[in-house]
Amino acid sequence: MGKGKILTLICLVLALSYGACAQDLHFSQFFNSPLTTNPANTGFIPDANYRFGANYRSQWTSVPAPYTTYSIFGDAQLLKDRWYYGWLGIGGVLLQDEAGGGYL
Repeated sequence: MGKGKILTLICLVLALSYGACAQDLHFSQFFNSPLTTNPANTGFIPDANYRFGANYRSQWTSVPAPYTTYSIFGDAQLLKDRWYYGWLGIGGVLLQDEAGGGYL
């Protein structure tokens, strides 16, 4: 790929991401949500070969429509016995954020 195509691709990605709007999800116990803390943690499981988990957070319960966030995640190590220096991590996260009266 030439330098001109790479520069065009970078400019296109930056232009499209300018209008992106999103809410950053926060969990109080961030260490219990390793894949949302850092996606590089996928497959980094020192004591096992796989893990599954769920997180729930409810905040501002005194307002008529409280904020709630749900998360389900799972990841696993692949090819651990075939590679001497590492493994392949695969995983995913499903999120639902109910912010007030709207759904994000």
